[in-house]
Amino acid sequence: MFRSFCSALLMTLATAMPAHAADPADVLLKADRDFAAKAQEIGVGKAFALYAAETVYMINSPEPKGPGAALEKGFPPDLQMDWAPEYAQIAASGDLGWTWGRATRRFKDKEGKLVEKNSQYMTVWHKQADGSWKFVADMGADVGPGKPLPPAKP
Repeated sequence: MFRSFCSALLMTLATAMPAHAADPADVLLKADRDFAAKAQEIGVGKAFALYAAETVYMINSPEPKGPGAALEKGFPPDLQMDWAPEYAQIAASGDLGWTWGRATRRFKDKEGKLVEKNSQYMTVWHKQADGSWKFVADMGADVGPGKPLPPAKP
């Protein structure tokens, strides 16, 4: 009888407890990874234009930018960029969040020599009316010439 009671109690508790929900910020990690993949597919400038909100702020420009050609032209056509988000958070409101990660840029200098720079970045995201996430601000800081990226924090 005691075993039956314990079994029934455990079954009741197991079905009453919600399954471990995914972190709400996972949607931002996915958006950032999709953004990076699109940059590989169509080019960095075009991907930035595609994932931009109506108005965006880039750390390298004091003026707000709109999406599309104006934003796209801010990136050299031969720029290659790989990045991966490592962390994300979403505000309690559920409509604003940020991702942080590491990036590598490759481009040719004035002499045509290939240059590679490592950086860390932060992107601020805003949930759109259609439920998609677009970035509203993007900033990065070079780790330093020739320096490897520091190890990721667990």
